[in-house]
Amino acid sequence: MNTERPVWKTFLLFLGPMMLANILQALSGTLNNIFLGKMIGVSALAAASSFFPLLLFIISFVMGLGSGASVLIGQAWGAKQPERVREVAGTALSLGLLLGLGVAFNIDVIVPALERLLNASFLPRDIYLISRMPSEPQYADIMPIVVISLVLAFLATLYPSWRASRVNPAEALRYE
Repeated sequence: MNTERPVWKTFLLFLGPMMLANILQALSGTLNNIFLGKMIGVSALAAASSFFPLLLFIISFVMGLGSGASVLIGQAWGAKQPERVREVAGTALSLGLLLGLGVAFNIDVIVPALERLLNASFLPRDIYLISRMPSEPQYADIMPIVVISLVLAFLATLYPSWRASRVNPAEALRYE
């Protein structure tokens, strides 16, 4: 007797919440655009819209770096090459740290260059009370943030790792 549900029902089970989330997200974007355009003004809508491609690029880059590192780490781990795992993890973390510090210490040069490139002002005087991004990174401020972020990232992996270590792969894949 086959007690499995049809594949299309399983797809619908996952598709429904995803579609609802996409609809709500689109509605949120529409309402935000109406609010920005009607309540604050067209220049506010233009400022927010000009920043989105930059934000999307940054998020995509960081996610791509993390995903690529995860794949390489998984391959090295599966091949039982712990030294390669350390190399890939160290390279990914170093690259992220160096890029982050590079942007933080050069934000006063990067923002005007991006504004010229995109022909837009990220902090227009007629919308925001400040017209520039004040940034003076201090090592005393950066190091606690880095340490706390790394500790929290490590702690966030403990429970999933502990749960995964308790799973027998043959048992988990038996019904696949």
